[in-house]
Amino acid sequence: MSTERNMKNENFVTFEVAKLLQDKGYREDCCASYITDETGRSELTVVFGVRKFRHLSIYTRFQYEYLAPTLYAAQKWVRTKGKIHIVVELNKHGWYYRLYDTEDLSLISQMDGYSDTFEKALNDGIKESLTYL
Repeated sequence: MSTERNMKNENFVTFEVAKLLQDKGYREDCCASYITDETGRSELTVVFGVRKFRHLSIYTRFQYEYLAPTLYAAQKWVRTKGKIHIVVELNKHGWYYRLYDTEDLSLISQMDGYSDTFEKALNDGIKESLTYL
């Protein structure tokens, strides 16, 4: 069984962030996608091969399909496309993110509050960074 097939859901952006990424122009190859039916219910599907944007929803019975990149791939895309670096840090209260402009190194934004996990803080940072693209 492939490594990608065994990846946990927490390694991928959430459905909400996947939709926002696609709206902002994310078209990178992925090993996963979210599919939705006519009721709006979504489910993460990890495939052995690569999902390409042009192949989404062509041969499926589902209403919509969105690329689901890993958190790292989405973070890298935001850094490359938007020149925004997402830093996740930990203190005694929990995990939080900060967004920095990679050109002048200025602080753009930071998380209001804390998260229980690194992955949740990074996903929230990606979501916030998309408002600046």
